[in-house]
Amino acid sequence: MLYILHMGNHPDLKFRKGSALSWHLQADLMAVVRWAEGNGVRWAFSDCNAGAYYANFYRRLEEMDEVNWVAVQSTDFRDMVIKEGKQAEISVWEVVSMGTGGANRCHRHRNR
Repeated sequence: MLYILHMGNHPDLKFRKGSALSWHLQADLMAVVRWAEGNGVRWAFSDCNAGAYYANFYRRLEEMDEVNWVAVQSTDFRDMVIKEGKQAEISVWEVVSMGTGGANRCHRHRNR
């Protein structure tokens, strides 16, 4: 997603200002899942970029071992396996309450 924003040329996005200034939202996974399930909100996670046609999706926390955690934590993602695994993501349908509890943080990030 950040790469698509960085390029600023995706035909389906109106936003063209790049990723020089982006916000990273961080929330407690268990709290978000409890909130989603308690409110009938769908959620899932992927093992790579969720927009890729080959992405696998999961809806059970027991399947979190399908994520390549070495890749997620890596800071060098030139290797294709690391690059793909680093893009694993969780998606919550339409909305998530930031008041779910746990350590919710928002980080401002500037790319150089």
